Amino acid sequence: TRQHHHPPPPPVEPEEEEDVEDAEGDFRQKGKVFVGNLPLRARKAEVAYFFRQFGPLDKVEFVRTHDDPERNAGFCFLYYADADADAEGQGAEAAAERAAEVDGVDFRGRSLTVRLDDGRKGRARAEDRARWVDHGRGKEAPSPWHHGRDEACREFRRVVESRPEDWQAVVSAFERIPKPSRREFGLMIVYYAKRGDKHHARATFENMRARGIDPNAFVFTR
Repeated sequence: TRQHHHPPPPPVEPEEEEDVEDAEGDFRQKGKVFVGNLPLRARKAEVAYFFRQFGPLDKVEFVRTHDDPERNAGFCFLYYADADADAEGQGAEAAAERAAEVDGVDFRGRSLTVRLDDGRKGRARAEDRARWVDHGRGKEAPSPWHHGRDEACREFRRVVESRPEDWQAVVSAFERIPKPSRREFGLMIVYYAKRGDKHHARATFENMRARGIDPNAFVFTR
């Protein structure tokens, strides 16, 4: 009987390990730096002055507390300008890398945490966007976090409409929203404005802008 000799199977190629660092880098924002452990009374101007030594800054994004607009939340984000590269290697990413090298530096009695943007926020935003786009197509449905946020938003609007005289209940309902949108910020700003509380209206407006949310005509015309 004639024997059939089959060719040997091709060698199994070793699976390449996923380069987590590169995957994270895809979501990084070039020139963005996180600064933590800030003195709570530190001002934007003095932080900008200190970090401008590493390169021109396009923006310093402060997040302030809701109850005291003069007090920051203990961290901020720096965005270095993407200037034309020169002989010394200037540029947004180069400036950000120089800034990150001073991690642990003393600033008004506090040891600052300084690090490059890790892409976490961009990745989360991309995942959220994909989750919402895929909803209704047999894929992943909105997460419990989104359901909880939607419920908190509905409760906030209900309190504003039914109990506007109870400002503590309104503020408490707003603060329970994990991530207020332009609509919720706008309602809160208008609520303060109607009460004649320009101080908190302005603080809420600045908090909205610090989160990267631009106001619309609804906010500007009230």
